[in-house]
Parts: sequence; C-alpha cells; structure tokens
Amino acid sequence: MDIAEVLKSANMAFEQVKKVSAFTDDANAIMGSITGFAGQLGELKKALVLNDMQDLHQKSTSSKKPKKTATGKAMDVYTAKVRLRHMEQELYHMFLYGDLNHLGMDGYKEFCAIRQSIEDQARKSAEAEHAWKLNEEADEQFMKQLKIIGGAAFGGIVATVQLAQQIKDLLQ
Repeated sequence: MDIAEVLKSANMAFEQVKKVSAFTDDANAIMGSITGFAGQLGELKKALVLNDMQDLHQKSTSSKKPKKTATGKAMDVYTAKVRLRHMEQELYHMFLYGDLNHLGMDGYKEFCAIRQSIEDQARKSAEAEHAWKLNEEADEQFMKQLKIIGGAAFGGIVATVQLAQQIKDLLQ
C-alpha cells in the first residue's frame, strides 16, 4: 500500500467535499461526500499505521532490504501527515466559517464521530493485516526448519541403514 497513492485519493475526496459543499446546501449530499472523505482519511491512517508496523518489523529482521529508501519513505510519511493535518484544519474551518457553516458544530461532531469509527476500523484492519503477514512469515520459517530437520533425520536414517549394512557385510 503506497502512502503517496492513498494521499492522492484522499486529496481527490477532499476536493470533492469542497465542490459539493460550494454548490449545495443539501446535508445528505454533503455528509455523503464527507463520509467518503472520512473513508479516505481512514485508508490514509491505515497506510501510515501499516508503514509504522512494517518499519518496526524490518528493523527487527535486518536481513530484509526495504523496498524504498528510508529517506523516501520518511518524506512520504511526513508529507501525508502534514497534508492530513492541513485537510482537517481546512475542514474544521469550513464547518465553522465556510461553506459548511449551515451544518455547524453538530455537523462537525458527526463528521468526527464518522471519522473516528472509520479510523478505528482501519487500525484494526491494519493490525490484522500485519498479524497475518507475521503469521505467514512464521509459517514459512517453520516449514524451512521442518525441511532441515526432516532432511537431517532422513540423512541420519540412511546413514544408520548403511552402517548396519556395512556391519552385516563385515560379519558375514
């Protein structure tokens, strides 16, 4: 999940919110647009959480090379966090003084509740996805060890059978 792509989607959803709020006072249309934007914020936060978890995991398993340089990843994360803060401040301003002021603080609180719910779901999803990846890695590691142990056991059995055959041949 590329943070830059998710940020681009969130930006497009935010632009949609601004367009809808400028052209209509229909609360349902506006809240539908805002809900879509909240979903994109949730995806962005999920991408940031996954990125943090993957960074921690990569630090603990130094044998894996990161796909992107640390500087590039840091810039993507920083850009996303700054843009996210800016969008949230602009949206707050829109509810208080701008095109969404007819919805007032109640509308903003509803948006915050929707966003929090989506963010919670995104965090749980990110954690589950990360846990799944860790389990897959653990399964792969277990299978590798099992193959090594199985190969060693098979080699030991073959060596024992050959030794028994040699002893039998010597005794005859």
